[in-house]
Amino acid sequence: FPRELDIVQKAQMWINLITKETGKPSETPEEFYVDGIRYSQRNKIDEAYDCFTKAVELDPEYLDARYNVACIKCRRGEYDQAVDDLRNLAELDERFVQTATQDDDFEAVWENENFIELAMSYLDLEEVE
Repeated sequence: FPRELDIVQKAQMWINLITKETGKPSETPEEFYVDGIRYSQRNKIDEAYDCFTKAVELDPEYLDARYNVACIKCRRGEYDQAVDDLRNLAELDERFVQTATQDDDFEAVWENENFIELAMSYLDLEEVE
């Protein structure tokens, strides 16, 4: 089970990063991402947004950080921007649409026409009348 062991080791690394307070300033996209997770868990969404945004600035291909920027926008009530960000992400990796349909951060837009259209285009859902 080498693949499973690799997954477990990576998960443990992330758990250690998230739960460890180093006291040193963040420098890498991963460190800013972890800081964003910490702030988000404490409901400090402005600080979380700043960290996720910095992670994306340092690595525009950091899709998980980009997803979390969209989550924060949705939590702030910036629904159109959040759905637009999610649409852009879906063009790179459609799994984010599936994730958003189950993520409480996006609950406010689950009935939004643009969100429904996006979900239907990627998830092959039938329209419910």
